[in-house]
Amino acid sequence: ATLHGMRKPARARQRQPTASWAVIGAAMLTALCTPVSAGSKSRGSASKARIKKWHDGAITAAVAVFKEAAAAHQAHDLAAAEAKYLSLLRFPGCPPQVFAQAAGNAGSILLGRGDARTAVSVLEAGVAVAPTAAGHYNVAVALHDLGLHGRALPHARHAAKLRQGYAEAEHLIGLIQQELGARDEAQRHFEAASHHAEAGTSRSQPGTLSAATVLGLINRRIEAIAAEHPSSADVALTPLSESPPIWKVGGLLTESACAEIIALANGSGMASSWVTGDDGEDGIRNSSTAWLKPGQHAVVQRVGEKIAGRVLGLPWGDLAAAVEPLQVVSYGIGQRFGTHHDSQNFHRRSATLLIYLSDLASYTGGATAFPHARPLQSSSDSADMADGDVGDQDKGGLQYRGAKGTAILFLNHDPATGRENPDAVHSGEAVAQGEKWIANFWLRG
Repeated sequence: ATLHGMRKPARARQRQPTASWAVIGAAMLTALCTPVSAGSKSRGSASKARIKKWHDGAITAAVAVFKEAAAAHQAHDLAAAEAKYLSLLRFPGCPPQVFAQAAGNAGSILLGRGDARTAVSVLEAGVAVAPTAAGHYNVAVALHDLGLHGRALPHARHAAKLRQGYAEAEHLIGLIQQELGARDEAQRHFEAASHHAEAGTSRSQPGTLSAATVLGLINRRIEAIAAEHPSSADVALTPLSESPPIWKVGGLLTESACAEIIALANGSGMASSWVTGDDGEDGIRNSSTAWLKPGQHAVVQRVGEKIAGRVLGLPWGDLAAAVEPLQVVSYGIGQRFGTHHDSQNFHRRSATLLIYLSDLASYTGGATAFPHARPLQSSSDSADMADGDVGDQDKGGLQYRGAKGTAILFLNHDPATGRENPDAVHSGEAVAQGEKWIANFWLRG
């Protein structure tokens, strides 16, 4: 499982991981690659036969344990999967490929439950045994997430070297260089990432949903809600715009869920929001941000499951593979997010689900504005917007302020061509009074 969408974490103390998985991995590699002597010529073929039988049996047993771990992983029994994956790292005779895959999957689970330091050691053990571009990339992401940028950089460079045209690795190098203060070098890697992505040589990420797929799912869900009795549906979908396709999602979160998400974000430490390449406080965005993972927080998991089942009509497991962590953002007086596009060619997001966590009466200003949107005629009638407010359409495009617990879902790419839709650019207008809270779920495309 590869790890994408990691963002700037709170600064962590730079101490060495306590686990010794990398040492275990190096020792395992040495043992596996050292020819085994069959002993003296007098024992000869009998010893060789016994060694081969043991080796074959070890491989068979290791593969069986890995299959059990993978089955538990697919069933979302993460505790059992983690234990079995980690047992393979101590398994005598474990094949290097199985060892490396087990380390990668265990590292993914550990990161998901917040144990980043152990995850780093496990992931490093995997690349010590079987160095791959994806393995080094995952180690770099985990170290970057911990704020250990100096250690992350060599792994990101290894990833870019091992896979030609690896746009995500080039982009990660740029982010790391930006943290280390090497802005010119960072910009060079951002440009390389963009070039690779435009050339189509970037790897396709597992667990993605295209804009066309999301559009089909939404349309089928609207038809299903209409057939079920719309008045009794717990989640309502109302089209707002033709391009980009935008839907209002009513009844998504309860008041208590909104309050719990805000409390979690505050408790995790809200960091100053930043945008790639932004040079300072007067840039495109000024706000505060926290990132919450479904695997770490029950309320975020419940929200994800509701989006999967009641908005897209998908099993949560299918959506979990394609969704980024929940981004929670607060805007105080005068804070805003300038006009931008959520998807970039080296970090493609097919769709955005923007959730409103604040009461409309608790702030003024702060509308979500789509300057180039083509609203549907019915969406301009604010009388129809009991759980939201469509702003002054004389400005052109679409301005929307959502009620607490509602959301808007919009596609960032043209479903017909798969290309970025320029009409999907949008902004968060400045808050005039009060405080505005929102959350973003992004679907990788």
